[in-house]
Amino acid sequence: MTYQILHLCARTTSHPVQVDRLRQSIVGFTKWDDLLQQAEVHGLGPLMYWHLKVVNAPLPNDFNRALGLLFLRHRRANTIRMNALGEVLIILDKEGIDVLVLKGAALCHLVYPEIGLRPMRDIDLLVRPSDAPLAQGLLIKHGYCASRATMPPDHYNQVSLQRTIDGLSMCIEVHHGIFPSSSPPYCWSKSFDQLFASAISFEVNGFSTRTLGYEDMLWHLYQHGFGMPLIYETCRLIPAADIISLVEAKIDIIDWEKIQSEYSKLLAVLPLFHHLTPWHEAALSQLSLNPGPRPRNVGVPFLGWPRFRLSELKNKKLIEIFRSTFFPPEWWFKVYYGISGKMDWYRHRFGTHPLHILWWIRLYGSFFREFHLEAAGEGNWNKNGSLASKIRHTKIVVAGMIRRRYG
Repeated sequence: MTYQILHLCARTTSHPVQVDRLRQSIVGFTKWDDLLQQAEVHGLGPLMYWHLKVVNAPLPNDFNRALGLLFLRHRRANTIRMNALGEVLIILDKEGIDVLVLKGAALCHLVYPEIGLRPMRDIDLLVRPSDAPLAQGLLIKHGYCASRATMPPDHYNQVSLQRTIDGLSMCIEVHHGIFPSSSPPYCWSKSFDQLFASAISFEVNGFSTRTLGYEDMLWHLYQHGFGMPLIYETCRLIPAADIISLVEAKIDIIDWEKIQSEYSKLLAVLPLFHHLTPWHEAALSQLSLNPGPRPRNVGVPFLGWPRFRLSELKNKKLIEIFRSTFFPPEWWFKVYYGISGKMDWYRHRFGTHPLHILWWIRLYGSFFREFHLEAAGEGNWNKNGSLASKIRHTKIVVAGMIRRRYG
């Protein structure tokens, strides 16, 4: 029931069907501490506060107070972030650097009715690859500090930049690509100039800036939230809230013919979100969405290998590891591969997905073999090296192996 409540809150606007289901879900509910914790994990605390106010259901005083404070904390944090973002955009604009603001920092202005409703971990900025070093240097010059993380030279973003403002630890990432180089081949993207040509404008503290066009934005949100490589965390609910809210808010503006021609996979995925939180009747009708029968394990992420290392799965039986890897949750499976129709389901279940896992097995086998060769050649993996240096070297070599095979 905890996740049913969270699923129903993964949107910005309410409608009668959703409100009625949310009200029914709360009746007899008792796990309020767990609900609050999971809401924060999934980035839905402020949205849940927003929707429970609409439902106007009796809630425990401690839970209601904690939820309200959570909303206020995110609103204050986002206010600080947007003030800082406005200053950063002015700095980059003075140097003639074109910028596209990505994800939450743009969505909280374009889709979310209140700035505090969309929690953010960091602010992502996309620039041309040739401008990335200059943009990074400018922000460092203006008080941001580069993290000590080791970043491969051809990674899709620079090392994160940190700065404490009014007690809030700010994080900004300068990207020169919208997907990591380790993304599977089907996670393709456009160049900066292609994205910039179809960008839309919005204001941050009175300064006019740009973000991805709605069609590119939907694809970006889907890929980052649900279509990343299997080693990444998937199925946080805030990306679902972003997608659902964007579609319902801009349904008359989005170029659905462009979606069909360039990102047709989205049209197979959108109906599946109906099983998280019901689409508004207007969206179902206008887009001719057919949600179909409810899949099993709605909202449950991929829990097999390589998302979890074998050492993390050691307490499971071999058959359980095999099942979770090769036969993942039905809802996740359909969303990840964009499945539409029974034949498509069989093709991916018994063809695409097993081959995908075997591809990962081959990849890991290859880069571990190359790791030992490269480590031995460079002399960094020896008995006298510190554990920290060995781990750092492992990360660098493994990243190199992945880049050479994906990039």
